Parts: sequence; C-alpha cells; structure tokens
Amino acid sequence: MTDTKTEYYFSKIAIIFTSLLMLAILFLFAFVTYIFYSADLKTAMFICLFVLLLFITTFSGFYQRIKFFLVGKPALILTKDELIDNINLQKFKWTDIQNISSESIKMKTRINYIAISLIDPDKYIDNIKNRYKRLIARLNHKYFGGAF
Repeated sequence: MTDTKTEYYFSKIAIIFTSLLMLAILFLFAFVTYIFYSADLKTAMFICLFVLLLFITTFSGFYQRIKFFLVGKPALILTKDELIDNINLQKFKWTDIQNISSESIKMKTRINYIAISLIDPDKYIDNIKNRYKRLIARLNHKYFGGAF
C-alpha cells in the first residue's frame, strides 16, 4: 500500500508582490521616521516605534514563508492521517477536523482562504507557543467558531 500525499506550494506571484510591498513599507517608514526626527516630534517617534514593532512581527512570518518558498517546502500537505500546515507550523489529524471550507473575499482582488473547523479547537490552541498567535486563535475561536 502506498502512502498518498498531496502538496500545495506557495504562490510565486504572492511572494513577489509581498516582497515589493514590504520594501515599500520599509522605505516609507524610514522616510516618515526621518521627517519626524527632523521636526523633533517625540510623540510621533513613539508611534513610529510601535509601527516598527508591528513590522518586525509581520516580517518574521514573511521571512519564514520566503525561506520555505526558496527551498521548495510546501505550504500545505494532505496525507492519509493528517493535514500539515507549514505556514502556521501545525498538524491536524483528520479525526479532529469537523469541517473544511474554502472561502473567498471580494475586494479589489479576490482573496481565497481555507477555513478548518475543529471538533476540539482548545486542544490545538494550547499547543501554539507564540502568545500573540495563541491570542488570535482564541479570538478566532470565540468570534468565528474555531476556524483555523
């Protein structure tokens, strides 16, 4: 008996677009910080520091996705026993999954995502090591029915 495995990889277009967007935000941030520093606006500098912290937390996840893209590691792997989410570094057993749905949001462009509803989401939420991601998962569970 062979073990079948289906793999879904990161989008090259999304990686390039996100890279350009991150560079633009970084240059804009540097320019705005310089302007505030030149004008001696201390309160604005604290706001820039907060934005920098948000950028750093976003960049670490983006860096991980770039690394996976460059080495050819799939974003999502479906096996006979489990669903492996390399984006969020989680593994879900098929017996723990209640429902999987594909949704899309229509803004200027169409954004597709996969929502996974679990039978016992607290079991997986407690395994998340990053406090921020664990908080987001708890809020997601509370307001959106436990979809990952």
